[in-house]
Amino acid sequence: MEGHAAFAWTWQDLASVAREKSNIIGKFKCASPPTHNGVSHPLVGGIVASIPTKAANPKAAFKFVTWCQSPANAKRATLLGATTQRASTWNDPEVIKMYPSAEGDLVRTANKGGETVPLLPEWASIDQIIAEQLSIAFIGQKSARDALNEAAAKVEDFMKSAGYYDN
Repeated sequence: MEGHAAFAWTWQDLASVAREKSNIIGKFKCASPPTHNGVSHPLVGGIVASIPTKAANPKAAFKFVTWCQSPANAKRATLLGATTQRASTWNDPEVIKMYPSAEGDLVRTANKGGETVPLLPEWASIDQIIAEQLSIAFIGQKSARDALNEAAAKVEDFMKSAGYYDN
């Protein structure tokens, strides 16, 4: 937000804050992550709305979630500073004006080829391990290959300690 980073892996949070309280207002653009074999696989994460299997009134809950995620409400939430994954929201002229950094097919690309973050309680710790190693590579203290190899080894050790793999 102070203008010292080359890039950020997430755009929704950054785009929301960087339009009012930042040294990078009007100085950044968002793009899909690099491709592998011509395909981009951005991570799609966020807060989800779900209905427990033992909900007292699942039909009413479904109606409420559907209402919350309607095109009009998704647009309203986005204009209030939240971000949504509804592609139609990002085609709206008011939203485009509010978030010029997200110009183009960013949401459509994420929705088309995106992969959800792993739905594991340990994801925050895994994400931290990866972020630390990527940061080390970005500042040149390690090669990208070495940093990714170390991240992979640390994630595997962490997952073993969490009981996901047999020792």
